[in-house]
Amino acid sequence: MGATRRLLLPLALLLTLLIGAGARSLHVALHAAWRRTAVSAEALAWLSAQRSSSSSTPLFLSRLCAQIDADPSPSTSVQSEHDRVIAAVSPLLANQSLITHTFNWLLHSAQLSPLVALHFSTAQLVLSRFNASVSDTPPVFALRADAQLRSAQLITSVDHIHASCPSCPSISADTSLSFLRPLTREVILSTSSSRSSPFIFIFADVSTAQFCRWYTALTAPIQARSHRIVLRFWRPPQQQPTRSFNPSLQSFGVHVTLKSTEYKVVDDRVFDTKLFPECGYTDAACASTHPSNRSVAWLHRPDNVTFTPLQALQFITRHNAPQQPQNLTDVLTSLSSFVEDMPSVTRSQPFLSTDDYVNTTLEKQLARSVYRVRESIGERQYLFINSRPFHLSSLTRATEKLFRCLSSVSIASAHLPQLFADHVASDRVYASLHATPVRKSASLRVHLPLQHLVHRSLVPLNDLFSDSRYKKWDPLQLNSSEDIENFVAAVDKQRKKASSSDDESSSATTPSASQQYSNIVKVRAHHLSLQLIVDPGDVQQFAYLSIPQSVIQANLPIQVSVLLVPNGKTSSLIAAAFHYLLKLKGRKTAVRFLTMILEILEYLGAFSPVPLSPQLVDMAFSRVAAKEGSPYSSAAQVLEREADINVKLEEALRFAQDMNLFGGDSTSQEVSNEEDDQVNSLNDEDKRKRKMSMLCVLNGVVVKDAVSDVIPLAIAEQERIANLLKNHQVMDALLKANTTFDRWVAADPDLIVVQRLGKKMKTRERASTVTTSEDVLPPMTAAALFDLRTHLEEIRYIAPLSLTEPDTPVEHTTTVWLAGIDQVSDEFKTVEKILREVAQSDVAEKIRTRFAVLDPTSVINQEVLGCTTSISCLDEAVVVVNGKRLPASLFASVDDVVVELSSYFDGVDRSDLRNDDMRLVHRLHVNEISSACEVSEGETESEVTFSTVRDVVLEHAHSSMLYPEALGDGLLVSKPLSVLAVVDPTSPDAYVLTSLLEQLEKAFDSDKLALGLVVLPKSRTLRKKLELPKTYRRFVLQSVAAFQEESGNRLPPRASFFGLPQDRVLTVSVEAPRAWFVSSYATNYDMDNVVLETLPEGSTELHSEYELSNLIVEGSCIDEDESPPQGLKLYLENENGVSVDTIVMANLGYFQLKVPGPGLWNLRLADGRSSELYSLVGMEMYKELTKTVYRADEAGQVGIVIESFDGGGGILLRVARKGGTEGKSLLKSENEGSEKDKMSTRSAGGMLGKVKSGIANIYDRWMQQSVADMGNGDGSVRAKDNRIHVFSVASGHLYERFLKIMMTSATKHASRAVKFWLLENYLSPSFKKVLPLFAKEHGAEVGMVTYKWPGWLRAQTEKQRIIWAYKILFLDVLFPLDVERIIFVDSDQVLRGDLAELMDIDLRGAPYGYVPFCDSRKEVEGYRFWKSGFWKDTLRGAKYRISALYVVDLKRFRESAAGDTLRFIYQSLSADPNSLSNLDQDLPNYASSAASMGGRVRMFDLPQEWLWCESWCDDESKQEAKAIDLCNNPMTKEPKLQSAKRIISEWVGYDEAASALTEKLYGELSGGGGARDGEESIRREEKEEL
Repeated sequence: MGATRRLLLPLALLLTLLIGAGARSLHVALHAAWRRTAVSAEALAWLSAQRSSSSSTPLFLSRLCAQIDADPSPSTSVQSEHDRVIAAVSPLLANQSLITHTFNWLLHSAQLSPLVALHFSTAQLVLSRFNASVSDTPPVFALRADAQLRSAQLITSVDHIHASCPSCPSISADTSLSFLRPLTREVILSTSSSRSSPFIFIFADVSTAQFCRWYTALTAPIQARSHRIVLRFWRPPQQQPTRSFNPSLQSFGVHVTLKSTEYKVVDDRVFDTKLFPECGYTDAACASTHPSNRSVAWLHRPDNVTFTPLQALQFITRHNAPQQPQNLTDVLTSLSSFVEDMPSVTRSQPFLSTDDYVNTTLEKQLARSVYRVRESIGERQYLFINSRPFHLSSLTRATEKLFRCLSSVSIASAHLPQLFADHVASDRVYASLHATPVRKSASLRVHLPLQHLVHRSLVPLNDLFSDSRYKKWDPLQLNSSEDIENFVAAVDKQRKKASSSDDESSSATTPSASQQYSNIVKVRAHHLSLQLIVDPGDVQQFAYLSIPQSVIQANLPIQVSVLLVPNGKTSSLIAAAFHYLLKLKGRKTAVRFLTMILEILEYLGAFSPVPLSPQLVDMAFSRVAAKEGSPYSSAAQVLEREADINVKLEEALRFAQDMNLFGGDSTSQEVSNEEDDQVNSLNDEDKRKRKMSMLCVLNGVVVKDAVSDVIPLAIAEQERIANLLKNHQVMDALLKANTTFDRWVAADPDLIVVQRLGKKMKTRERASTVTTSEDVLPPMTAAALFDLRTHLEEIRYIAPLSLTEPDTPVEHTTTVWLAGIDQVSDEFKTVEKILREVAQSDVAEKIRTRFAVLDPTSVINQEVLGCTTSISCLDEAVVVVNGKRLPASLFASVDDVVVELSSYFDGVDRSDLRNDDMRLVHRLHVNEISSACEVSEGETESEVTFSTVRDVVLEHAHSSMLYPEALGDGLLVSKPLSVLAVVDPTSPDAYVLTSLLEQLEKAFDSDKLALGLVVLPKSRTLRKKLELPKTYRRFVLQSVAAFQEESGNRLPPRASFFGLPQDRVLTVSVEAPRAWFVSSYATNYDMDNVVLETLPEGSTELHSEYELSNLIVEGSCIDEDESPPQGLKLYLENENGVSVDTIVMANLGYFQLKVPGPGLWNLRLADGRSSELYSLVGMEMYKELTKTVYRADEAGQVGIVIESFDGGGGILLRVARKGGTEGKSLLKSENEGSEKDKMSTRSAGGMLGKVKSGIANIYDRWMQQSVADMGNGDGSVRAKDNRIHVFSVASGHLYERFLKIMMTSATKHASRAVKFWLLENYLSPSFKKVLPLFAKEHGAEVGMVTYKWPGWLRAQTEKQRIIWAYKILFLDVLFPLDVERIIFVDSDQVLRGDLAELMDIDLRGAPYGYVPFCDSRKEVEGYRFWKSGFWKDTLRGAKYRISALYVVDLKRFRESAAGDTLRFIYQSLSADPNSLSNLDQDLPNYASSAASMGGRVRMFDLPQEWLWCESWCDDESKQEAKAIDLCNNPMTKEPKLQSAKRIISEWVGYDEAASALTEKLYGELSGGGGARDGEESIRREEKEEL
């Protein structure tokens, strides 16, 4: 192309094409199910969580009460209440704009609403326990409770708060009152120096004058600290705002997708009566409606047109030509328009004509730039806040982490300039907020004499001196100054390459694997030594044996050794076989044997954990040994006949015992009866095997995470060694000694043996010579230290002693141990944080202090702390300084610690220590930013640092991709808040990132925010032709609050779509955070089939409101063998009588429950077989990097507190079998089913199904299922519940119309009562509202079911396929556990038979029964896909069944683990996007076939008359039909409304009657009652049943 032609159009004109006057827009909002909480309460909850809460909380309350005294009238609107709170809190925020804007955003986001709502529910629970009327309770009341929370008295008058009140109601209990359990985030008004002090719980609306009177009365007791006073929020119902003020939410996505119209799915019937206002949930919604200035009008283009990401990049960045410089805001607007409105933008004329103004040269430059940058940083998107990586999942899981990050940055930016006002320039202070912590090899070193103690059984897998793969490397001889200088120079070079500046030399995130490997200097010397000590019979530990192989294959200069400890028969067999093959053929053959086991485990355990067994070991051994000519056919023969190998095993076992790796745990590890075939092959030794702690040691450092920490630690070790070699004295000594490297490592003064921590310990002394004085704590042995470091981090060393030069004498060492039972309390965490800061400061070196945190539940620690008889001595946190116990409350600040510790070390200038205080406070702020902003180990997907991204982008990115271009001139470290984003415009989640960037730019002033943007597509798809997108996307964030002028109500954040195609069928879906269950709440329109041009005349907007109706509680459950207790029933309940239940899946032990909102819940095992065979041991809750452990109480339950939008995720339940139940199966009663049937049911730890290559015969789980011994003597089944249970799904108004007809026909012909179970996910608000009344008119009941798609199960993205999946994948967990049988009936069917016949039919032991496709209509023979190709080969003559109607015996379905099998097969097959075309019927048909790789799930053939459809069945068989289905006709594609009227004679009558009843009910409902009337009646019925 010749001269480049450019479109010199303004940005607005380029992006915005004129939208016709009649164009309609679409708007979606979301609210929570609970009532709106007070702004003042949310503000106080935030302040109380800050580090300065002890001062800011009373100041805020005093200022708020002062305002109320000046104007006691209550706030009349949300805006007035908001203004009052801001006026009270602004002075506490130093009037600093950054933190003020953050606080404002936090308040109107409702982020703290769940916490306040939890307080509300707790208050209501308290009142119910006292039988007090909620409506008559004043805005403030109190509970006076004893220290043990076993008795409480209700106080409703401030006059009684100090005086005794005999007339006040009281309650007491033998155990703590559960409704007063401590919450993780409390508002503490007063603490006490004694834990025996009583409590006062104040429940109050803090925005009222009544509370201020109570607060004034409590001022004196606060100062006297005679009580522990806790504030919880409360607002009486009479003071609650109306229903229309539920919390409006943000942090969710909305997708509008162009729908396929192959079959007509739009309903042609419109009801005259409207149930909802046109603005949906609240009239305020319409007030903020305004067209978007960047909307792109829809242009009709063929769907087969394609585009490339390079074309998208050219379109977005084309304005950056010299003639048209654009600022960051314009480019961000252009980028947002593209990622949000891709279907319209990619069809627009400006986009299609991109080539007209971009020449070939520029295109090549852009492509080359993309390839270079992506080669260095990878293919994903990046977001860095103050140089810390922030992952998008933190946003899509709710915005709590974002606000925590912004709050920490804001507070630090407000505080530090004041602190350093006289010392450091403010820009330097701001720059320090961006510094990332440096990873150093500073862990406590433990010298393990492995080579001496286990010289026979410790096996080196490589040799850097002799192996050929290392021969080309430079040597490192310590008697060669040249070698040493070359090594030091190479390490320095790698260090400089890894970072561009000292303060950014490292990051808390780990670089990518390839980058990590390149950062290690490759030298031929055993300076890095890795030892892995594992129990090979533990499947989890065995997986770590892949690490040595990875290290060797990556050509890393690490000498790797493994020690296999025989702990039971299986591990003994593995260890013996390994040593035998090592002796027979060498390292490669021995490693191949381990690799073979790993491959088998990976193949079999692709979906569910697989245990190691002797059979599996023999399989791997026989395959390897046979090729090497071994005379042995099994590992057992090796163990019996090779005496020298047994000596090695005994040595390894003795070492593990000496090192206390078994932790002294002698409890038996029982093997469940559900692995019957394995139990027979295991001897008693395996049954009694003890749990061993795995150990990974690199250069004497115990590695916490063997997967992610080895390489970073190796890099740090090389730096440490290089730094030591720079010391001329050390180098001279090494050269003179002419010693070997290994001997030098053993003599390294840093590598001390810590055997005793006493009052005196000289640096140069070895541990064996150190003694302990009589007046200090008992000695800590090396074995004890080992146990503490490997048992769940029972000891966590905060920082090592900073050793001085060898020639400098050290008089003594101070040891500081923090210990306490409650290590999650605010007090303990505060003291730990302060000690951690001191430990990492210069103060610790000056007074030579070692810090540690001890877990007092460890037996060894109890001995060390002098609590051998009882741990009650540590009910209160203590700090033990050189054996002297001190209350932790004495260490409330850095200064307190410095003063106390300096008293133990004479000769320290204390005034000099004062100079360190500001640096400590500064570090505290910086570390808080890192903790708040960085992703946790479980979240991180980014292995690239900020400095790497910035440097690579500045070096290689084309100028048109980078905004602003001055990104490298210190811009991102010159302001308190900086954000750098790398956005791939064609990524499906790019809209989330651009939405955040836009809101940050709106929220914060330009002098406080530095924002950098890099537009960067993926390199691997840069020129790939992509189909035109079909989905519009919005991510709802609103950083600036807006209020309605007239009412002062807050305008809700929402997703607005302008410029949508008016004549296309659109489907709307809400993409909510993982823990949210969201459903449509208020709209008159069909959100599954939106056609904007069909809106009533005069309507220009379609509003739809969704509701967060439930929060998800989910996790995994394992037994003492670390295996999922498949089929274990769990029961979650609160004290108000609301309860839900579920079962534990074999798939990862997964379970899921849903709760209606914030509150206090108790989780226990369900009554019956679950609680008879198992007991609940406790619960571990994981949140980011924090693990909290809860033990089950005497009643066998654990408390779960729902206090945030995160719900109850990250739970690990631990259960244990009860004594004497080892031979009993959880899934079946003892007399139920044949013996062969019992053997077919295995635990989740067993191998799943039939597999290839000889593995199939080991675990054949489901192939042979016998007929269950159940029924009434005649082969039929009659459940205790005599009702007919019918399950169905519907989406869209048309199918809801069909569903009402199906319900009508089913109840008409039923001989017994019918209860319908409907999938709630996709039902419309109007249908849900009228549904219970409609069912009641027909004498039926109705219940809703739903399930959140598990995160570990491969997801479907198309709505129709998701609905199909719900029909089959979750049948075992979808319904209440007392429902034993259901009949699925498609919503478009008409019943002519009595469904009671199917409720009672004998399924002959199968978990479900389907109707086979009939084949009597010959003209569609060519469309019967199951008669040829894949299905013909798979079915092998069996019938292909249709999923339009089927019967599920839920009891049998759960007992046979059919759900687990189906999910396993689905997970395997769905990896291929072309498989499971008809998911809901392909999956069960495949699972029933002999070809199924995951085990078989038998199907029973229901009588043919129970499903007739014209597409496949001839007309003669219609007269016998008991159910007629409106199957899609592949030949005619006739619309279902048309075919229904033609095929089913009674359909029109049913339809007219259902429509007339619906219109009548609409009229009744529109006259009164809230939008929740119908749904609440359903939930009430479900509650009564439970």
